[in-house]
Amino acid sequence: MSLPLVSIIMPCFNGEAYLTEAIESVLAQTFRDFELIVVNDGSTDRSVELLEGYRDRIKVIHQPNLGVSTARNVGIDASRGDFIAFLDSDDYWDPEFLEQMVKGMADPRTGIAYCGWQNVGAAQGEPFVPPDYESSEKMHHLLRFASLWPIHAILIRRRAMPSGPAFNPQYPACEDYDLWLRIASFYRIQLVPRVLAFYRKHAEPHATSDQARVARYNLHVKRRFLSDFPALKRAIPKARLREYYAGGVLDRGYRCLWKGDLGCAHEIFRLALVNRLTRLKDLKYAIPAILPFNLYLRLAKYRARASSS
Repeated sequence: MSLPLVSIIMPCFNGEAYLTEAIESVLAQTFRDFELIVVNDGSTDRSVELLEGYRDRIKVIHQPNLGVSTARNVGIDASRGDFIAFLDSDDYWDPEFLEQMVKGMADPRTGIAYCGWQNVGAAQGEPFVPPDYESSEKMHHLLRFASLWPIHAILIRRRAMPSGPAFNPQYPACEDYDLWLRIASFYRIQLVPRVLAFYRKHAEPHATSDQARVARYNLHVKRRFLSDFPALKRAIPKARLREYYAGGVLDRGYRCLWKGDLGCAHEIFRLALVNRLTRLKDLKYAIPAILPFNLYLRLAKYRARASSS
């Protein structure tokens, strides 16, 4: 039996609401040389029953609930394709996703092809096609912000994957960003300028700790990556390096602040202070984070009243 060109990894934990739509979007692809591997991560809903209906067309791996990173790693280990794609069980693709993304990998130097996407569901967004990062300070974009694309909007060349587990199961956040850094920094990345991936946004259930956790791990991933590749770190001016470390923290802190998520803002600005990431213009917002949260909240409410009067 010939090997498939593309392996698609789909982790699933209690995904019955959208699992069928996700699988059908794969089976409807115009490009047919693929395998779909669904890793059932200990689901307790009807996901297993739904997967049984596709047993002749997909490969299903069952494991206890070990988390999405482990599920993806298990899927990668079982896969056989030259290219690897990821699709979560609540997202879906345009029928031409694989066809266009495989074309985007025509240059053998390309490690990642990425496309445009659209948020759907509870937070409907406009279709978005990202910039051509390869031709415009790629390393700056990779290090200044967080992940430049969602996980379902890319195709990866297998030989570009780093050795060892692709996704660090010790990271509760930014595990995908960690992998993108370790591939995109050393291989070409290729924009496919079409919206081909659809990311389902659910109602915002995330607690303050989740938002702060993303900020912490964004910082941790950058520091560990540059520690592992000191030649890259030495080539970055100190002022810009500080900007890179601060970017994923302060940007998120300000977004939380302007949205009125003061619990998140409090934790993230405190993180920025502890790690000496604040600039002079940030101190107005960061220094109050030294206070206990109840006092921080009272100060924020006082400022809001004062500014509206």
